[in-house]
Amino acid sequence: MLTAIPDGLTEAFRPQSFSVAPGSEISSEISSEILRLLAAEPTLSARRLGERIGITSRAVEKHLATLQRLGRLLRHGSPRAGRWEVR
Repeated sequence: MLTAIPDGLTEAFRPQSFSVAPGSEISSEISSEILRLLAAEPTLSARRLGERIGITSRAVEKHLATLQRLGRLLRHGSPRAGRWEVR
């Protein structure tokens, strides 16, 4: 019986791997709100979007990147003077 303890401990402390689907780390409600705001005002910045939604500009940037990767947003022009196209 005591010989089974090391095997049990080894199994209990074995590292587990987790896979997360791309884009699953973002909230669909926030993404929908971002798309709605950008459809109305395509020149909004991440900072302004964050202020309106109540999240950080970095969180907005993550949502924007995911929405671009999913094909829901397209950026036209420069980062400073460009605009968003909601698809």
